[in-house]
Formats: sequence, structure tokens, C-alpha cells
Amino acid sequence: MLVWRSLYDCVYDGPVTKQDEEVAEVLLLSEQQILAREHDITPDGMFAFRTYLTTTSRTTAKGDFYVQRRTLIKDYCPGFLDPMAGGVVQAGESYEDNALREVEEEMGVSGVPLTFVCTFFYQDTSTVVWGGMFECVYDGALTLQPEEVSQVLVMSASDIIARADEFTPDGLFAMRLYLDESNKATAAHPRV
Repeated sequence: MLVWRSLYDCVYDGPVTKQDEEVAEVLLLSEQQILAREHDITPDGMFAFRTYLTTTSRTTAKGDFYVQRRTLIKDYCPGFLDPMAGGVVQAGESYEDNALREVEEEMGVSGVPLTFVCTFFYQDTSTVVWGGMFECVYDGALTLQPEEVSQVLVMSASDIIARADEFTPDGLFAMRLYLDESNKATAAHPRV
């Protein structure tokens, strides 16, 4: 079942090329489980299925997010800020299972329900991503994975956008998309 073609057309602003269609044809999904590995998609291994998870707390100001600072040993964007927990989805792993695993590994967040937000396509000069986005609320203590996360900051959405050049490009794209999706949901279901 190919769900990416319609999603790709919906999210991506440019035309779908023959190469894009060939990549989409190998994306086999069964009940949201990834059946291909990252390196099975393209010879250079640049393609990835990734999860993105916004994490907020009821004890911080409304609308504040936990933001990770990536360690200096990371291959991709070392030392940059990332507004999203998450990582590369493994073969046979669902987006949700991956998001749960990654947020527990990176920040020690466990036992919280995730809310699905959307799936999306992202591409820049160094990466191509099919992303699955979730959100959660967590009020417990954080335990950082020292290989991945050097610190966690609490930041508002406006602070994140104002400091855009300090953030991973895909994480910033995902955050902007998250804010757009949140605004659409609020407009569709206003609180009275």
C-alpha cells in the first residue's frame, strides 16, 4: 500500500519527478510498519524514515517545549538545538514504537501517551526524510542520553523560531509544521 505518493503531493511544493516516483515505489508499508531499511532505499544511504516528537510539560509556561542540544559527537548537526526528540525508524518498527523508544532513550520520558500529529516529507541538500510526528506531555524528571543529548532547554515556540539558525534544519521544519497543524486544529475546534 503506497500512502506516500498522495502525502508527498500534499506536503511537497515541487513537482514529483521520475526519480521521486521510483523511490516511492519501494516504500512498502503494512499497518504503518517500515518494511525497508534506510540503506535499502538509496545507494548513498541519505534516505530515512524518522520520527519527530514535541514534548511539553504542564508545569512550564503554556506552549513551552523541551528542546535538546545535540552532543558534539553527533554526525548530523553536532551541537545544534533540536526542538524534537526522535530518530531513524528501524525495519519492522512502527513510527509510534520508534517515537516511544527514542524519547525514552534520549530524555528518559516513559509511560506517557503519544498523540499522532501528521506524516510529512522533508528534503534539503544533505538529507531526505519521511517523517512521522507525535506530541506528548511529560512532567517527570529527565534523564539525558549522554551520547545524544548534552542538555535540555525549555523554550517557547517564538524563541525557537527567533533562534532558527541554531536549530537542526529538519527539526525546525518539523516544528513549523507542528505549529501550523496545531493552529489548524485550534481553528477547526475552538474552545468556547
